[in-house]
Amino acid sequence: MQAKIETVVDDPISGLMLTYNDEPLIVISPVNHAGWRRLSCVLPNDISASTFLKEVQDYVSNELKLYRNNKMEYWRWEEELIEEDDGQPFEMYSINLRSNVGEEE
Repeated sequence: MQAKIETVVDDPISGLMLTYNDEPLIVISPVNHAGWRRLSCVLPNDISASTFLKEVQDYVSNELKLYRNNKMEYWRWEEELIEEDDGQPFEMYSINLRSNVGEEE
């Protein structure tokens, strides 16, 4: 069985791009001067927002070892509705993350 989420680009200058069911829906920025990254993702049409965001959170936490501050369990996603030229809006969710290297509890 193929994994739902896969990392397809991992570059320190341009960041990461991840696919969800082979669609490039997830982007993580490179690390900024304060050690943060910005994860942004577009909601697929065939899954609920809560299920999709939970799967993204699990993958990012377990596989990429990126977290909210102090490995917070509850992630507060920012939701934005993006209007396209054809009038069809799509939902984008974003959150700030960081690597907690050296901050083991």
